[in-house]
Amino acid sequence: MNITNLIKLFLLFILMKNKFHLQFKNESSFIFDLREKQFNSFIGKIEDNNDLKPNNHEINKLRDKIAELSIDEDFEDKNNINSILPTYKEALIEFKPGIYKYNEKIQLINDIVNNFKKKENITLKNVCKKYNKISSSKISKSYAFWIFKNKLNLRYLKTVTKTNILNSNSSKVRSFFFIKAIIRALELNLKIIFLDESNFQLENNHLKIWRKKNELPYFKIGKKGRKNIIVAISNEELLLYKINEGTNTSNTFLEFMKNLLKIINEKNIADSLIIMDNCSIHMTKALKEFYKENKLKIMTIVPYSSEFNGVEFLFNHIKQNVYKKVFPSLIKLTDFVEKILSDDSINEIAFKIFIKTLKIYENYISNNINIDLNYI
Repeated sequence: MNITNLIKLFLLFILMKNKFHLQFKNESSFIFDLREKQFNSFIGKIEDNNDLKPNNHEINKLRDKIAELSIDEDFEDKNNINSILPTYKEALIEFKPGIYKYNEKIQLINDIVNNFKKKENITLKNVCKKYNKISSSKISKSYAFWIFKNKLNLRYLKTVTKTNILNSNSSKVRSFFFIKAIIRALELNLKIIFLDESNFQLENNHLKIWRKKNELPYFKIGKKGRKNIIVAISNEELLLYKINEGTNTSNTFLEFMKNLLKIINEKNIADSLIIMDNCSIHMTKALKEFYKENKLKIMTIVPYSSEFNGVEFLFNHIKQNVYKKVFPSLIKLTDFVEKILSDDSINEIAFKIFIKTLKIYENYISNNINIDLNYI
C-alpha cells in the first residue's frame, strides 16, 4: 500500500470517527437514531465496547443531578408527585373510561390471536389490522403490545438475521447508550427538551347502569371527536404545544419544529438536546435537512421505551383530568386541555417530570449495570 492510500485511509478514519461520535459543542449537530438497524451501523465504529456500558461514575452523576434538583428528601411526598405523575404503564389503562369496554377489547384481541393459523406469525401490525377491520373503534400498536404482554401473557420473540454485532440484548445496550448520552449532556449543562405527540377524544359513554353478573352492558356511542396534540417541554418549562385537526403528519410536525426553533432562539437555549421517538414523521428527508441546517441535536428513544421520554408524564397528567369529566362538545374538551397547559403550575410540573425521568434513567442502569457485552 502506497503513501497516498495510507493518507486516504487515515482521513477516512478521522471522518468516520467525527461522524459517529456524539458532538455536544455549540456549533455541532447530529441525528442519533436508536432503532436497531441504524444502531447496527453505528456500533461497529466504536473502538471500546465498554463505551456502551454504564459505570458507577455515571450512576453517581445522575444521582448528584437528582439531588441537586430535589428540594429535600421528602420532595416527592410533599408535592404529591406520584399522584400527579403516575407511571407510564399505569396511566395507559388507569385513566381509560369504561372498564367493560376495556375488557371487551382484551377479549376481542384474544379471539383474534386464537384464530391465527398455526404457521401464521402473530404480529402487532396484523392483529391491529384485523381488530380495526371487525371493530367500530381502532387500537394502536402500543396498546395492543401492552395487552399482549400484561393480559394475554404472550411471549415476545424477536426474529433477526444472524449478525456478529447485535443480538437479543441490543435494546438494553441501546438504552444504556441513550442514558450515557443524557448524562454527557447534563455534564455540559445542555437543556434537555422532550417532545412527542398524543391525542384526546370525546366519547360520551360514561353511564352508571346495573347489569347481571357476567353480563356486558350495551354501549350507545354518543358524540365523538378527536384532536391531536404535539408538545415540547424542557427541564424547566412547557416550551410549546400545538393542537391539530386530524392526524399529525410530517408537514404539521415540520411546522411545529420551525416554531419550536424560534422559541429556542428567543430563549437563548440553542445548546440543547431534543429527545423524541422514532416515528416516521419525525425522520423524513425534509426534517433531517431541517435539523442539520439549524444545527439541532436530535436523539430518539429506544423503541417501546416510552417511559424514557418525559413528555409522556405530561400527557398522563392531562388524561387524569380529562377522563374524570364528560364534555358536551369537542370545543369544550379542547378548551379544557388548553387551560391545563396554560395553568401557572405547568412549569412546576415540567420540573417534577424532569426529576422523575432522571430517576427512571438512574434506576434502569443501576438494575442492569452488569450486562455482558462479550457478544458484540
